[in-house]
Amino acid sequence: MSNKKVSDRYAKAIFEIALEQNKIEEVHNDMDLIQKTVQESKDFDNLIHSPVVNHDKKISIFKEIFSDKVSTLTLEFTSLLIKKGRDYLVDDVANRFTYLYNEKNGILPVVITTAIEMDDATKEKVTGKIHDVTGKKVLSDFLIDDSIKGGIKVQIDDWVYDASLETQLQEIHEKLIKGENL
Repeated sequence: MSNKKVSDRYAKAIFEIALEQNKIEEVHNDMDLIQKTVQESKDFDNLIHSPVVNHDKKISIFKEIFSDKVSTLTLEFTSLLIKKGRDYLVDDVANRFTYLYNEKNGILPVVITTAIEMDDATKEKVTGKIHDVTGKKVLSDFLIDDSIKGGIKVQIDDWVYDASLETQLQEIHEKLIKGENL
């Protein structure tokens, strides 16, 4: 079974338990903290993926780091993951949990990339348009990447709307090389 399928099963399990126990917000915040910790700490990420560190030691370290920061439910769940030898899936399960949470609450995470900083009115207009099209609450992450030269890129999950000047110039370049009409 692929890691994605296993991660999905564990995420769905903790999601359903959190719903039953009316702790969905609490567990969501916990999973967000775990994701951020894994992403921001290379040492912690290495610990999770290390085949040298035994499961008991990993659980002990995990509890030491998170016992006063996450709920008992989340702490027990992550300990179970580690005991089952699925410690390498902790970040994937947290990511998948966040996806399920967003789906349930009609939240759409979107990454919007531009070459220069947009003013607040433009940001509002762009997120409003995305909301109008999708009908979901837009959770925007605005990035600046001067390599796109101008225009905008909008990423929703694996789908990307690319209206960047960089891409348009590349398409024109390819057509000119092939001898096609513009």
